[in-house]
Amino acid sequence: MEFGRGGVAAVRFQPHKIPTTIQLKEIPKGFYNFAIGLYLLHMALMAELTAFFPAVLMRFRMISFLLVAVLALAAIASRALLRGISLRAILVYAVFLLMAVSGIVYQPENLTYVKEIVFQGYFIKYVLLFSALFLFEEDPDVRIHQLTVISLASLLMYQYGISHGMFLNEDGLLHYMTVGYGCASWWVIWTQGIFYYKNKLIKLSCLLVSLYFAIFILNYGNRGALVVIVVALAVLMMVYIPLKYLVLLGVVILLATSAAFLFLQPLMELAGDLLGFDLTLSRNFRLLSNGLLGYDSGRLPIYRVCFEAILRHPLLGNGSQGDRAATFAALEYASNAHNAVIELCVNFGVVFGGLIYVWLLYVGFQMLFRCQNRDWRALFLPLYTYSMVMIFFSGEFYESGHLLSSIIIYLTYISKNRCVDRQRTAVWIKPRPLKRSLVHSPDFQPGGATYTKKETRDCL
Repeated sequence: MEFGRGGVAAVRFQPHKIPTTIQLKEIPKGFYNFAIGLYLLHMALMAELTAFFPAVLMRFRMISFLLVAVLALAAIASRALLRGISLRAILVYAVFLLMAVSGIVYQPENLTYVKEIVFQGYFIKYVLLFSALFLFEEDPDVRIHQLTVISLASLLMYQYGISHGMFLNEDGLLHYMTVGYGCASWWVIWTQGIFYYKNKLIKLSCLLVSLYFAIFILNYGNRGALVVIVVALAVLMMVYIPLKYLVLLGVVILLATSAAFLFLQPLMELAGDLLGFDLTLSRNFRLLSNGLLGYDSGRLPIYRVCFEAILRHPLLGNGSQGDRAATFAALEYASNAHNAVIELCVNFGVVFGGLIYVWLLYVGFQMLFRCQNRDWRALFLPLYTYSMVMIFFSGEFYESGHLLSSIIIYLTYISKNRCVDRQRTAVWIKPRPLKRSLVHSPDFQPGGATYTKKETRDCL
């Protein structure tokens, strides 16, 4: 308020400023971790529990999924709006989806199988959404603790299903693939706890549970799950055990494994008696008893057809799902290649398919043996190890949510752990008076070392 002439008050109005931007606040970490953990728990348990109790849970399955998916997407979106999405992650998702639908362009026979993969609920829930959970990971230690608890719950669920006959088909035979691969991924997470956790009581509990469920998988699982166990143990030893003990321990374990394999049948019978396992349900025991443990399970005709498809189009391939189209045309049933290397070469040619697989191996080497952060490495190891073994023996590249998740973990790690270092040159110069040194060596630093310009690199 101002006074004009004659003492008359004059009021000056200030225009109201309208905000042009909205200040977003980051959601609490507690809610973010709760939303991600809840989705992981639902993903691990809900499908099998619904099969166990369809009358009770079937009506809640879709509603519960929508609830946990909305919470997870809200948590992810809040961080995406504030921090943006890594360009590398966007490129990986774009290339992955383009590769998935590329089969339509290659040949019309692929269209049916491409739609079966891309538009199914499994691809959305267990591949795309599962991997997106790790796009903005900041607390790998929290996520490992969550996954450890979830893995125990999942393993106990499979044990309950076996004891109550929930995994039997109409012929009374066990769904060994479901049990084997279903348990193997969670077993790797729980077994890593032996090396990861520092509390001795937790280490002991991880060891006991790991031993029990290794025997459980041996009895009720498939041979591919046993390969997961062997490869995971080898990787865990190479990552966590010092090199000076690794060779000796590796030799001891190799000898013990070889001896156990020679007496595998009586050992399985003994374990079945002690732990109460029903060996009549064990496919591995039946194969072992009949001398068919090395049986190819019908893969040789599939491999032959796939190699013929590679020879027809060695450079450009047959497009995504070309392996299924080739097997249907030759064998009258559609099947994936049952080997990631063959699948990639059939679909995308020898050169590009081979480069994809080599890049996957490179990612694993970087995170397992060059990553210095034990939390990020521990989060990466179980998902990567399980997925690489599974797609090499049975699984399909586009249905492995564990593989895409491990790639996203790798990209998230390197995007959050960029560091600025000075590249030190190994040049030591003779000490001189300070004035002369500054003239003749402008980059001179105390101690006699010279430095070059700053460089930004990935801390792996």
